[in-house]
Amino acid sequence: MQNDIYHTVITSPWTAFCGGNNEEEENETCVWFAEQGDVVAIRDTKHPDRPELRFTRAEVQAFVRGYARQHRLTS
Repeated sequence: MQNDIYHTVITSPWTAFCGGNNEEEENETCVWFAEQGDVVAIRDTKHPDRPELRFTRAEVQAFVRGYARQHRLTS
């Protein structure tokens, strides 16, 4: 049976993470994250009416590792 991440119901609370690119809170770049099992959902805080993007936990981990390596953020 294939795990369809778009049929997983997200019941976990959403947590906002902000980029700190602006000192004025109203213009801050933020996204909301929620995790449910192996699913990580990401939503734009400025457009909460738009559908969220969904990824597997492994996809998010691979992205973070690749980004950190590319930008020399790891030792």
